[in-house]
Amino acid sequence: MVGQHVVSVGMELFKMTLQVFRRCKTFKKFIFLEHNFSPMIDEKNLKIMEGIAKGLSLEEIAEYAGVSKKTAYNRIKMLENMGIVKKVKKTWEIDYKKAECDTIGILLLGVHNDYEGLKKITERLARFDFVEKIYKLVGSNYNLLVVVRYKNLKELVSEGEKFLEWLQRSGIKIDSMAQFVGETVKDNQRTILS
Repeated sequence: MVGQHVVSVGMELFKMTLQVFRRCKTFKKFIFLEHNFSPMIDEKNLKIMEGIAKGLSLEEIAEYAGVSKKTAYNRIKMLENMGIVKKVKKTWEIDYKKAECDTIGILLLGVHNDYEGLKKITERLARFDFVEKIYKLVGSNYNLLVVVRYKNLKELVSEGEKFLEWLQRSGIKIDSMAQFVGETVKDNQRTILS
């Protein structure tokens, strides 16, 4: 087995063929980061990266990319040397639906003219285990998008109240806020890179 990897994908390539990858735990432990591609990223390497993203074995990656096992291995090593692919330890995945922890929330926050307040909010949210992702936004009334996973609506309400109380105690003014909550229906990521 090639093992689990972290793949770094350049924004230039995204404009043509890719979307941003968001959730590493459901994407066979892949995290996609901004990276400037070199001319070494050809169609074969994209196929190899797709194979890695799909969790294929080295033999399966070679077959998928249409190259020999040795060529696939050498190309993966080259991608590692370029910093595009990194081996990470294998870990277990949780089926959040079966674990009864599939209530997903999207929180949009707008904090304008208070950079320090925005920084404090981001640092505070980053400490919570139920906060899965925090994105900084531009071109919107909101400048933070937070993805959270709750056990149930009771936890959502409880944690939401605690957060609002903290905001009030901290004196941080939120200009705009929206929250969307739902049940997980599909929880996987794109694996085709070309």
